[in-house]
Amino acid sequence: MKHIPLFFFCCLSFIYDCNAYSPNDSVRKISIQKFSERLNQETGATLQHVTTSTYRSQKRLMNTSKEPISLSYSLNLQGNDEMTIDKARHLLVSICESLVKELNSNENVKKDRSLYPLNPDWVDLQIEFKHNKEPKKNEVSHCSLLGSKVRFQMNSNTTMESYEEAHKTALSQGALENF
Repeated sequence: MKHIPLFFFCCLSFIYDCNAYSPNDSVRKISIQKFSERLNQETGATLQHVTTSTYRSQKRLMNTSKEPISLSYSLNLQGNDEMTIDKARHLLVSICESLVKELNSNENVKKDRSLYPLNPDWVDLQIEFKHNKEPKKNEVSHCSLLGSKVRFQMNSNTTMESYEEAHKTALSQGALENF
């Protein structure tokens, strides 16, 4: 009799895990792949990794009921191209806003009420800038949007700001692009 509660707990855990993934994960993944192909043609950024699972972790449940879409891109810089904080910010915010807009316009994603409407808080985005030379002191080598915080990595320095600040700055400089 002692093992019956444990058995029921295991059954409930299995059922929860089986239902923790949205049937629209594949729809979102296909939309993200199409978006990423277009982004690659326009900017040269290459999709390295994507996770679209809506599995809800305990840590994320405290802040939101949705698990983020995690994306990782790399961008090869050519010749004397420099990646300043402003350029990195503009690219990061433009990618995030364009992706959210594209996914929200997808009719199949709209059907999943647990996901729709998406907003930038549900996007974890990382961009690695690959330099063909040694980056300068204030040149960005990596930027990320994780949990509404934007982080810029430059050699041994790191600068952080909120996504809201990054978005306002990019808007004020007229640098947002639609991919």
